[in-house]
Amino acid sequence: MKVEFNLDPFDLAGISKSDVSRSARKDILDEVAAYLTDAIKSDVKKSMSPVTGKPFKELQDERYIAKKKAAGKGTAANLIFSGKMIDAIRVKPTKGELNVTVLDRQQPKADGHNNFSGKSNLPERKFIPNEENEETFRKGILDEIVKIVESRVEEDKAGTSTTISAADFLRG
Repeated sequence: MKVEFNLDPFDLAGISKSDVSRSARKDILDEVAAYLTDAIKSDVKKSMSPVTGKPFKELQDERYIAKKKAAGKGTAANLIFSGKMIDAIRVKPTKGELNVTVLDRQQPKADGHNNFSGKSNLPERKFIPNEENEETFRKGILDEIVKIVESRVEEDKAGTSTTISAADFLRG
């Protein structure tokens, strides 16, 4: 089972995409994708779930703790040992919404901690919500996404957007 989550930031903010110019929609999705990527990684580095908002359970496996400590990675349950999984997190605009996932080669590890398959024995450390379980991101992340969308939509309506798409630039 693929570890991924789809989020429509416009729907979250209660804004119809048809009320926003195409270039602003693209810019908003790009900005929210960048914010969400940073928010997920920031929470994980602080040993906190961006899904539940709760701290991750402390490391229990003494061998793993010793191995992580010996590698100079500390003993925090922050999903960072090699850095490959956290670096594999992707938030991409697709079809007017955002797809949150990890690269294919890190899917088994991601499932191990998010347990989308229901088959993992690893400690649960959710960093991507499971749509089938009606999960989403923690309130603070969702609130910031709404602020970004609302702010950028207001700029679009007022014609004060600070960025311009290449297509709009070429049109003059």
